[in-house]
Amino acid sequence: MFAPQPFIYWSGKRISSFKIFGALGVIVSLITTFYLTRFLHLSLLVWLIMAVIGMAAFFGLAEVMNRIKGEPVLVYYHHEFAIVLICTCFLLFTDSPHLLPFLDITSTGLGIVLIFGRIGCFMAGCCHGKPSSFGIHYHKEHAEMGFPYYYLNTRLFPVQIIEASGVALIVIFMILSIMLQAPPGTAFAIYILSYGLLRFFLEFARGDISRPY
Repeated sequence: MFAPQPFIYWSGKRISSFKIFGALGVIVSLITTFYLTRFLHLSLLVWLIMAVIGMAAFFGLAEVMNRIKGEPVLVYYHHEFAIVLICTCFLLFTDSPHLLPFLDITSTGLGIVLIFGRIGCFMAGCCHGKPSSFGIHYHKEHAEMGFPYYYLNTRLFPVQIIEASGVALIVIFMILSIMLQAPPGTAFAIYILSYGLLRFFLEFARGDISRPY
């Protein structure tokens, strides 16, 4: 049975796999949205401001939830809603004529971050699936990070990888719609509707303790 590793060892240092994939997601997202912004001949200054706003919203919400719950809490839908709302307000406030194209780009960036984020979840053991005849298992090192002991060495459905694969497919269609110059807002609609549908069905496969029913 394959066992994901919560840490990656490099030059004698132990680095969180979740943080590494999270950082990779941000880097790939920034590179992709930068080129999409250039492709659509949109303002790179607006792209930069929105990128900063998005990251500030992410870390700001994470800190607020940390203070409320007393521990780090990352819920994707919370961050997606916050980032889209704040970026939309910024575009409306600046009276940008390119609201929908920038929402297409923003949602594409969010999707890319989510892909890498779910791979990080898979490696760390969070957001895991239910016991299954097909799947992977986690070990003691994961339990020391908060993974439930009663699921050690139990095959769990790899719902994180399924979600990452599904979102990757959605993002491909989004990028194609932008490159083929579909009507503005098309990529945004694809993401909201497709991911919402995907997530609805995947919720039934989630087995982490935050989802008792």
